[in-house]
Amino acid sequence: MDILVICWRRTLIIGLLRYFPYSDYDLIQRLLDTFATIKSMKVHRAAMWILGEYATSSDDIQCVMNQIRQTLGEVSRGGGSF
Repeated sequence: MDILVICWRRTLIIGLLRYFPYSDYDLIQRLLDTFATIKSMKVHRAAMWILGEYATSSDDIQCVMNQIRQTLGEVSRGGGSF
């Protein structure tokens, strides 16, 4: 996919969430509900970016981390060698 299309989509999502702030929780819940069914790594990356950007409460962050661990495995904390 063209990088300009990806940037446009992110900008659109950010704009929509700023215009409809009440939908943050809805977006997080819908992404978490469908996260395990995502097959594409590019879509996972975009979903993780959105979840990281808009999960602001400690409960939301904990739910996001649990879902990522269940779907993708344990999260690396950068303690090992590269």
